[in-house]
Amino acid sequence: MNKALTILAFILTAMPFSFLASQEKRKELSYDFDLAIDSVGWQTGENPSRLFEMPIYVAGRAYAAYQYERGNTLQYNKASNRNDYRLYGESYYRLSPDAMLYGCASFSMGQEQDVVGSAFYNPSAMPFDITFMDEANLANRKFEHYQILGALGYRLSKHFALGTKFDYHAINMARTKDLRHTNKVLAMNVTAGISYFVAKHFTLSAHYRYNRYIESVNFNIYGTTDQQYFSLINYGAFSGVQELFDSNGYTTKGSNTPFVENIHHAGFQLEFKPTDTFSVFSETVWGSLNGYYGKKGTSNVLFTHHSGYTLSEQLRINYTHGHAFHSLHFNAHIRKIDNYENLWRTETGTNGNSIIKYYGENLVGKKNLTTLYAEYSLSFGNFNNAPLWTFKLGSGMDIRNITAMVYPHYRKQKLKQFQYNANAIHQFNFRQINFMIDLHLAYKSGRGNKAFDGSFSANSQGGTMRYQNEFLNREYDYLTSNRFVAGATVRVAMPIGKLQSFVEVHYDSETMLSSANINNQQNLSFRLGVNF
Repeated sequence: MNKALTILAFILTAMPFSFLASQEKRKELSYDFDLAIDSVGWQTGENPSRLFEMPIYVAGRAYAAYQYERGNTLQYNKASNRNDYRLYGESYYRLSPDAMLYGCASFSMGQEQDVVGSAFYNPSAMPFDITFMDEANLANRKFEHYQILGALGYRLSKHFALGTKFDYHAINMARTKDLRHTNKVLAMNVTAGISYFVAKHFTLSAHYRYNRYIESVNFNIYGTTDQQYFSLINYGAFSGVQELFDSNGYTTKGSNTPFVENIHHAGFQLEFKPTDTFSVFSETVWGSLNGYYGKKGTSNVLFTHHSGYTLSEQLRINYTHGHAFHSLHFNAHIRKIDNYENLWRTETGTNGNSIIKYYGENLVGKKNLTTLYAEYSLSFGNFNNAPLWTFKLGSGMDIRNITAMVYPHYRKQKLKQFQYNANAIHQFNFRQINFMIDLHLAYKSGRGNKAFDGSFSANSQGGTMRYQNEFLNREYDYLTSNRFVAGATVRVAMPIGKLQSFVEVHYDSETMLSSANINNQQNLSFRLGVNF
């Protein structure tokens, strides 16, 4: 009952920001919200200043959803069963011919079964991980996710437009078996952008985005206290140092230790649109990042600090010929991080109190993640509202290059993962009912060096490097095993007054062709909502 009241209160609070009706009457409503947005090239960028140009046929949608995932645990930090309930709403609202507002609100909650692996919410992009040493210690995990997003685009004059966007996420997560941990995540993105319309068919834009991510982790036990729990401070590729719970370290009991990361982004966009039927949009975004794990101050320990950068590039080419809409999209993303562990000791201050003194640092991890992706899509029919046919072909590659160090020892890993996917989407009407069928197929594979262990100097004295090779093998299989992913999405939409209601069912199955550690995975989801 309390959970239902929480959800209801959240939705009622968020509705004014999200469920905003369009001010203009339209003879047709967009059956496919996502495909309508895809037809606007600059919409895939981060700059909100051109939001006022969004065509009015894109209005809004709201839905309730349920998702169920089942199968052998694929990644080391994933669950064998997952239930996810979600409420979601978003809309565009034209304030005037020169201003448009966008709002979005969502809430999701659920539970995962048979989870082990990581203590963090999403460890894949983090500079280090805290990994459980006992791979057989399975437990359930509960989570809640809140999001509120708002954006405004305003045209100041014939040549200039401004925009701003605010995106806020709050996530709560709890593992319900010793070694227990609760996570509280706060993620905030604030963006300000400007566009300069050089000529009728040429636009230059720039934006600044600030991202702040805080994840506090609180470790505890509620069972017998005579059992020892060990964690691996995973600097990379499941290697690092072993730590006993309740020691004065990363997993100190009840410490509520925060992981903090700040990223300052600067982005530039260019759009060339010589005709109404052809456009080229490009975007480059550079981000400078830094962060730490621990607490600042003389009475607390700042365990690590990290720094690095991100670089994103995208190019989108759109072309309309008659009733055919062509789109070619290239995307590249790089994230590079160096992680340092602080060297510290406890000393007695002048007043007899204990203070933390730092006397150096060690480079313990280097992570370089690269994602490349290209996709071509072709749509026939009235693509602004409901394209009759849409075909998509895509190909991508993920590259990870990781080095972990406990001097004089090191472990290196370099892997590549490949993906090839195809979609065929058909929409048709029967009287006042609209049907959509989406068939998709993907093939994934990978290769690379799972782990190369070595030493900088055979004669040097140093620390002892510990490993968690069970998770290493599982993760390697997940990233490199040959597999097919096949699935289908069916949606039925029909008018209810001035709204367009829809029911959507999605199912896909991931079939492993060669793996010793992981099996097949299945995903089933439902959506019930309205376009307005």
